[in-house]
Amino acid sequence: MQIRRVKIERYRGIEKLVWCPTPGLNCLIGPGDVGKSTVLDAIATVLSPAPSRVASEHDYLGGDVAKGFKIELLIGKLDEEVLSAWSAAPLWTWWGEKNKVQAEPDPDGEAVLCLRAQGTDDLEIAHVAIDPSQGEVPLSPSKRQKFGLSTMGSAGTAYRELRMSRGSLLSRNIGAEQLRGLITEAVQATREQFTPSKEVEGRVGELSAALRAIAPGTGDLDLAMLSPRGQNLLGMIGLFASSKEALVPLANAGLGTQQLALFTLARLLTVIHE
Repeated sequence: MQIRRVKIERYRGIEKLVWCPTPGLNCLIGPGDVGKSTVLDAIATVLSPAPSRVASEHDYLGGDVAKGFKIELLIGKLDEEVLSAWSAAPLWTWWGEKNKVQAEPDPDGEAVLCLRAQGTDDLEIAHVAIDPSQGEVPLSPSKRQKFGLSTMGSAGTAYRELRMSRGSLLSRNIGAEQLRGLITEAVQATREQFTPSKEVEGRVGELSAALRAIAPGTGDLDLAMLSPRGQNLLGMIGLFASSKEALVPLANAGLGTQQLALFTLARLLTVIHE
């Protein structure tokens, strides 16, 4: 997939911007505080798979929340995984040599999706896809996840992207299906080897007896591993690197190593789709 056009209106310090990236690597170069990071954040705002995102008043040009902001992306070179997210994808036609888009489908042009993020006056961000015939249709987090947004700047990025969390770079490079059985077996083995002290076992026995007294039939209580709320056991799997006979999570490596690992995973995905 490739972004064919970025259109920004009233977002942070940008009143209006239209940019058509060229195929391949694009670099934003310029002095500080001219809007480079704002453009990247705008793209991330549209494609972020986060289920609920809220805006800050500083995301609105001049803090004027009432006028809102709008960020629009035209995305081409679409693969089947993205197109399959819709029963009938809301496609437009892109004419690259003219940098023009039209609502009518045309086999001589390129099929593109028009995605938009809008900042509302109550500081919410509405994600929609623009259908040429029906207008705005909701753009769910599961659909946004399929566009594979990858960032490398923030401190928490490596912790998420180098683990088997939903939609992470690692999970998109390595299928989770082959790992589900392994992680289940590993957890079961850990439970068998989990032997708390006699004192802890005694206390659990007291809790078990107390519960049975008021809720007969609950059975005996025991301690075992439990995945955190909102996460599955696959999230416990991440990339490690050996260093002086020790295993070090890449998410705990130096910032440069983290960014190189993230870039490598993102590049591999690009090569696969090419």
